[in-house]
Amino acid sequence: MKNKLFLTSMLCMAVMAGYAQTEKDSMFVSLQEQPDGGIYLPAPPDTASLRFVTDFLTWQQGKTIRPTARGKQASDESPWMASEQIRICSETMGVAISKEKTPALYHFLWKASNTSDKSSKAAKEKYMRKRPFAQMNEHTWAVADDEAFLRTNGSYPSGHTSMGWGVALAAAEVAPELQDTIMRRGYQFGENRWIVGAHWRSDVDAGRLCSSASWARWHANPVYYKELEAARKEYRTLKGKVDMKKVGYPNSQRIIAQPVDASSYLYYGDVAATYHAMTERNTSAGQRAVMAAGEMTADVLNNFAPALTIAVTPKTTPAVYALVEYVCTALQQTTSALRQQYFRKRPYVQLGIPTLLPEQEKALQETSSYPSLPSALGWGVALTLTELMPQQQNSILTLGHEFGYHGVVTGYYYASDVQDARLVAAYTLARLHSDDTFMSLMNAAKAELKR
Repeated sequence: MKNKLFLTSMLCMAVMAGYAQTEKDSMFVSLQEQPDGGIYLPAPPDTASLRFVTDFLTWQQGKTIRPTARGKQASDESPWMASEQIRICSETMGVAISKEKTPALYHFLWKASNTSDKSSKAAKEKYMRKRPFAQMNEHTWAVADDEAFLRTNGSYPSGHTSMGWGVALAAAEVAPELQDTIMRRGYQFGENRWIVGAHWRSDVDAGRLCSSASWARWHANPVYYKELEAARKEYRTLKGKVDMKKVGYPNSQRIIAQPVDASSYLYYGDVAATYHAMTERNTSAGQRAVMAAGEMTADVLNNFAPALTIAVTPKTTPAVYALVEYVCTALQQTTSALRQQYFRKRPYVQLGIPTLLPEQEKALQETSSYPSLPSALGWGVALTLTELMPQQQNSILTLGHEFGYHGVVTGYYYASDVQDARLVAAYTLARLHSDDTFMSLMNAAKAELKR
């Protein structure tokens, strides 16, 4: 085991030495240009907080999975290097990706891996959270984890997760017809980390948000689109053309886990988070939650007004408004499809608690809590605006994240409804980047902002 860990460490160092090339060659955006997770993400749950219940329960769940085939997968996929991401993409995309035979695709995914890995750096260094195996005085289950190094490396957000999810988003742009399979493996790569005990669940959740935000920022760099097109061309040469009219939106049932059932002990994590959020109702967070209510395009954009240097309305910026409206419509469709598959009682109905918006209780009591449409809209529009207005990215992402959490504070959504909706938003946007209408609207919006 020690020899294997030593070899893995040497391989990681070799890969990182390769990364030490100029940022222009190895990353789509520099470290300075990356969105700062230490700003737009909340602090990780304190072990004395009700928010920590989900982390603790998921840690226990992970221990039951480790002796299974799924646990072996989690351990086997623990190498922290771009080559592991390229190996997984080779499987999911059905192409033997190599530097020699597919140079454009290889370089694109290698660069995506390196850039998404760095997306969690700022928040890691800010919070330096202790990892679960260290907190509980245990060992990780992962064969390639270097515990000595991990003890000095912050747990929140998860860098492995950031890398896997960011690469999956990029790969889904190359092969949208395989988006469900690609995103599923990207999702599992993050789940691996709480299964092996190297990260808490909230570290993994935050890691996906970091790489989603970073991935959105890559699109503000013309080089990203250039290298994406080169990777697509090379991939299509090998796999043939695809009729995009037959490629719908991602099927969330094939990508993310099912919502937590009330009969599961994990449900108590959601309950605990709900009661924690209730303590914020008499604070400024509660006031913002009430003021931000609404699911129309204008309501969502109004939420971002404090972060924007211009007013986005149908009259002042028609192209930008049309783009956001198109995104909102797509997100309404993807969340609606998931709601039709899963009906989940809302917290105020299930728990019998009051809400901050009592006038809406009767109308919504028979509607599903999962996933949160406002959360999908808030995060999806935040990612869209990040591509359009990268200078305001941290403020935009902060407001986009808060827009989803408002639903937990008001009592209309569980925390997991909100978190999963953000994932739906990210891979829906990955699909939209292969949509001709969306790209036409995006280019028009960028041109409008330059005038």
